[in-house]
Amino acid sequence: MSSMKSIRTCLFPFCPSCKRTPARLGKSNYSETNFCPLRKHWVAWGRAEHLIRQVTSDNYWEQVSARRRAELLIYVALSRFGRRPSFSQLDRSLAADVRTLFGAYREACLEADRLLLACGDQAKLYVSARSSKIGKQTPSALYVHQSAMAKIPPMLQVYEGCARVLAGTVERSNMIKLSVAEPQVSYLSYPDFDRNPHPTLQSAITVNLRNLTVDFRDYSTSENPPLLHRKEEFLGPDDPNRTRYERLTRAEMKAGLYDHPERIGTLKGWMETLEAAHVTVQGHRLVRR
Repeated sequence: MSSMKSIRTCLFPFCPSCKRTPARLGKSNYSETNFCPLRKHWVAWGRAEHLIRQVTSDNYWEQVSARRRAELLIYVALSRFGRRPSFSQLDRSLAADVRTLFGAYREACLEADRLLLACGDQAKLYVSARSSKIGKQTPSALYVHQSAMAKIPPMLQVYEGCARVLAGTVERSNMIKLSVAEPQVSYLSYPDFDRNPHPTLQSAITVNLRNLTVDFRDYSTSENPPLLHRKEEFLGPDDPNRTRYERLTRAEMKAGLYDHPERIGTLKGWMETLEAAHVTVQGHRLVRR
């Protein structure tokens, strides 16, 4: 009984991330089970997996499978920009995932290439962006906080990955702007996003995928930089700060601060709106003056 409990302890974190039990790799290679001292209990793996499935819903496993499948497609699609590895060159765990979820590596590559090709179709990008439940929608773009990028549709993740091939990793950026009006991705830097209820833009790096150009704009010395409202809209639904940000947004809406959105997109306009309403923002609370 204790060995079965130990096996379940090992399997439970592994199965949701890979949508399968550790592969039986043979006596000479236990790369997936080195984390677990139970390699001799192969017979019990199936029983343990069955027990785990009994206490979780089919819908849960379908979501896990879809998420892992999307992760693999994104990885394979973006590997096209380098030297895509052959199946024999894949890590054993990755190879087992591909075999489980696609049947064959060739099929995974075909689907990934179709996904990559679709990123050149602005109409498909538009539909994908508008279907996203994550991020802030504007008429011309989808804005997503860096922490929530893994939750947007796979096509948009590949779209952003294409831009990253040109720009490299933009270390100080924490907001991604995915244009739906033109093939363009911007990496925005709001250094005090977590602390400031209405952070201002410090810099922007814009990658144009049609012209293959990378442009930089510095707002750090601007007297009237753009600033953010409704911070919760940029985050994932499970972000721990979301409730606090939503509370502030509701208070600001009730105070009429969003009645003229054309006036509050920059620092000066926002400060004038606060002044006219006789309120100020302290921390993430709205306070009467």
